[in-house]
Amino acid sequence: IAKLLKLYDSFRQQGREAQFLIVTLEPANDTPAVLQHFKTESGLPESWHLLTGNINETRDLRDLLGIHVIDEGPHLLHDGRILVFDEMGVPTHSYGGYSLDEEASL
Repeated sequence: IAKLLKLYDSFRQQGREAQFLIVTLEPANDTPAVLQHFKTESGLPESWHLLTGNINETRDLRDLLGIHVIDEGPHLLHDGRILVFDEMGVPTHSYGGYSLDEEASL
């Protein structure tokens, strides 16, 4: 989330518009109400979208994006992925792994 907020601030400073979409990897725990509470409590911008799906959709998404799950205990431990799409919906950049590059620029 901290990396996304930095990207958001960077985009705003450059006068670039961007939409942010965060998809939970824990749909059993992260209901729409929980996500809304998290968004509010974290002070995330109103324009950001937080989504959840069912278990199968979530597994398919994390497999498609190459997100590695470390432990499927009560809470998942996983790496993350930031994807950047152009205005036509085509992916242009992908950042991921356990240590998202703090120096990555878009």
